[in-house]
Order: sequence, then structure tokens, then C-alpha cells
Amino acid sequence: MTILATTSRRALFLAAAIALSGCGSGGSGGGGVLPPPAPPPSGVNWGAPVTLASSAGSVTAPAAAIDAGGVAAVLWSQTGLTPVAGQPPLAATYVAARENTAASGWAATQLIESASVGDGATDQIIDLQARAPAVGISAAWLRAPVVGSNDRVRAVRRESANGWSFGNVAAGVAGLARSELAFASNDAGVQAIAWVEPVAGVPQVQLRTRRIGVADWTAPALPVQTDPAIAGSQPALAIDANGLVMIAWRRGGTTGELRARSFDVLTGVYGSDLPVSPNQPDQRNPRVVAVAANQFVVAWEQLSGGIYDLRATRGSNTSWLANPPAVNARAESVSGARLLAGPNAGALVLWQQADTLFAARFSAANGQWTRPVQVG
Repeated sequence: MTILATTSRRALFLAAAIALSGCGSGGSGGGGVLPPPAPPPSGVNWGAPVTLASSAGSVTAPAAAIDAGGVAAVLWSQTGLTPVAGQPPLAATYVAARENTAASGWAATQLIESASVGDGATDQIIDLQARAPAVGISAAWLRAPVVGSNDRVRAVRRESANGWSFGNVAAGVAGLARSELAFASNDAGVQAIAWVEPVAGVPQVQLRTRRIGVADWTAPALPVQTDPAIAGSQPALAIDANGLVMIAWRRGGTTGELRARSFDVLTGVYGSDLPVSPNQPDQRNPRVVAVAANQFVVAWEQLSGGIYDLRATRGSNTSWLANPPAVNARAESVSGARLLAGPNAGALVLWQQADTLFAARFSAANGQWTRPVQVG
């Protein structure tokens, strides 16, 4: 497998903005904010493709981010990385990165995940995600064995040019399977990671946070749900400028309800476990962003008339505006939604529907979403 990239700075910014929205994931992010809308007068001028990794075994889908200073980083995992010059290549899969600046081009491949006791030759890297708030580029991922369960949560941060710090956020526990990683970071250095793991046999959402330069990752992990007998899944995260983390997740099995709960990193205090939009049919795949201090927007898919449409609402650590209308205007199921924070407490959501990409913008001034616009 080969990983390619272009050298267009503008294109890298756009790609990083999409990556920062939490795609992932399931993920949602709290560090990326869209600039004021300014559509390009013509097509994006892409640079020539650059090969970042070629013929590398066990390559994951890459993650990318670009910081405020214009440094871009692409991360992926592969086998055969050399820890130190002169040492034999590593047989197991580890995370690597390459950095790019307009002046110097792409730096050499770096091993940014430290080999640790318990790492297996067949481990997989899952849910690799990157963020680039004002405090610099960071990334997180799950390291999972192919056989058995001993999953670990790991993270890195770019401290300097070609210099990355590495840490175990949650060590492996024999027989413990973790999944559905979500990662968020704000410009003040507050970071949060959530995932799902079984507790007494029931999947539950777990949370750890840290303040860069102040306090390392909290330990042990903090249980998010107040109903440990009901399964939790699909966590999404966002962090406002004051360090208030908002966690949204799906509660339930075949039919699920979206819940949300805040966590104040500065005080270590949880908010109430609240329904996002109660008494609705099946809800799934939440996305969340911070648009202002203690103001958040959540988007999700909701069953309606036999298909899943796109819903979105806003709220705080104490309440959510319930029963919002659909954002989309077509009769096919939506999928792949991406949510980004915008200026003036607004937001932008993109989604796929009927093999087409659509977008809508939220205005805090009137509390409304624009009509969907076909993007591609």
C-alpha cells in the first residue's frame, strides 16, 4: 500500500479541517474552528502527489492535521519501522509521521510510538485521529491485538520540529477489549479521550482528560454513564475554551437514545446525564462541537418514516433544545455526517445522501439551519 499527499498549503488546510471535525469518528473534535466563509473563485490548485510511504505492510488509513504556523503532519501505522539508525526494523505495527512546511517540504518518516512491553507482532492500530489546536498537533489511537483482548489507548503530541512526546493513556488489561475512540482538544491545552469498554459485562463509555503542561491524563478512567446496566456506544467529544468537555453517546441496543453529559476539567465535576432529544425513535452516530462558552451543537441520525434523517440541536451543560426538525430535505437515509464549529457561534454540517454530498450552515443569530446545498 502507498500513502500519497500533495504539497498545496490551501488543500492541506481544507483536508485538515475535515479531519478535525471528528471523522471519525466517530470522532468529534474540539480544536478546529472554520474561518469565515470565503468560497474560492475557482478550483483548488493541487500540487503534485508526493509518496509518503510505499510498500509498507499493514498500513492504516492516515490521519492529518495542520497547525496555526502552517506545519502539516500526516500520521499512519505500518510494520518495518526502524526505532534507531542501525537497529533492525520492528516486526510489529507502529505509528509513524511525516511533517511538511512550505519552505522545507516533507521531512523523513519518524517513528512516534514507543515500543512497549506487551506489544504484539499482530497488533492493529485502530481509530487513529489527529487534532491541531493552538497548543500544537496531537493524535490518539487504540492499539489492539488481532487475537484476544488487551487493548491500549495511546497518544502523542508534537513538541518541536520532528519531536513527538508519547504516552500511554490507558494501559492494556488482559481480556479487556476497547473500541470507538473519540479525541478532542481545545486551544488552551485541555484534551479529552473517550472510548467504550465492558464494565461487568456491559459496554460503557469511559473518559480521561489532561491539561497540557499542568496535569497528565487522569487515572483511572472516569465512567461517563449513570446507568451502568444499559449499554453505551458511539461517544463523541467537544471542549469549549474554558475546558468544559461535552460527551454525547448512544444509549441502548437495537433502539438507542442520544445522551449528553458535561465534565469540567478544571474542577473535576460532572454535569447531569441528559437526553439530547427525548422520546424519539432510534438515534445514532452523534457528532458534537463547541461553538461558545458552554454552548454546544450536536448532530445525529434519527429514524423517521423508515429512513434515517439528519437532526441537530444546541444546548449546554444543563439543557438541550428538544425535538428539532430534520436538517436534510430529501427522502433517502443520510450517512457520514461531519460537524464543524464556525465563527459567531455558528456551525457547518456535511453529510452524504443519495450518493451526493450536502452541506448546511447553522446561525446562532436565528437558531436556524440553512437549506441544504449540494456540494458534490
